[in-house]
Amino acid sequence: MGGTGSLGTCANIFRVLFVFANIIYMCLGLVAIGFGSYSLVESETYSFVTGNNAANGAAVLITVGCIIFLVGGIGTLGAIFRWRPLLIIYAVIWTVAVLIEVAGAIASFYYSANVTDGAKEQYRRGWTEAIEEYDEKEEAKNIVDLFQSRYDCCGLDSAQDWPDFANSSLPMSCLCNNIGTGNCAYVTIVLEGNSTTLAAYDEGCYDATVRFIQRIQLALGITGIVLAIFEVLGIIVAIGLCCCITNARGSYEVV
Repeated sequence: MGGTGSLGTCANIFRVLFVFANIIYMCLGLVAIGFGSYSLVESETYSFVTGNNAANGAAVLITVGCIIFLVGGIGTLGAIFRWRPLLIIYAVIWTVAVLIEVAGAIASFYYSANVTDGAKEQYRRGWTEAIEEYDEKEEAKNIVDLFQSRYDCCGLDSAQDWPDFANSSLPMSCLCNNIGTGNCAYVTIVLEGNSTTLAAYDEGCYDATVRFIQRIQLALGITGIVLAIFEVLGIIVAIGLCCCITNARGSYEVV
């Protein structure tokens, strides 16, 4: 099953480096799974207002991360025991993974620069519903407070959305203390005909939501391309090592 001929000093060094590289690949696979899981949790946290746009890319990254980890193990075994079938399987699966990652990266880069009309409508509809249901549903309240506090925004387009949509004053997550820092400013809202000036975030959460999704998509795209580059190198090395094993076996049989 394994190679029986001597690989020679150069090929053996090549094989050791290949094993080391695949251990790194396995670590990269775990990193991809971790980052994909983080992105999935982040996107699912706000799916009430954002939908599943970012979750799809994160799911692809988790899947590819699992493939990278498993294939890295296959490559390590194939190199240690000089099993050509495993190295061939390694190269084939790696090729499929590269194609998936490149396709996913292209989609992520596209969506990081172009928010579709459907996605925009989803964000606006989600935020409108969340604001209107803020006092009625705990899920809406928790998501709105978390997002507004984390991304320094208030309302859909502005703080005025709260009295307009929910007929209420601003929630605590809209208020801030450091005037002039970031989005913190004095804002005036009209509630029941009376004007009130408060220290609050002056940016609406719609724009913050778009940037949030774009950042996740861009990060997923970059991660996919970096992994694909490493995998292409792995394919080249696997083919080279397979040729070395084949040549060594041929030399042994001739002798």
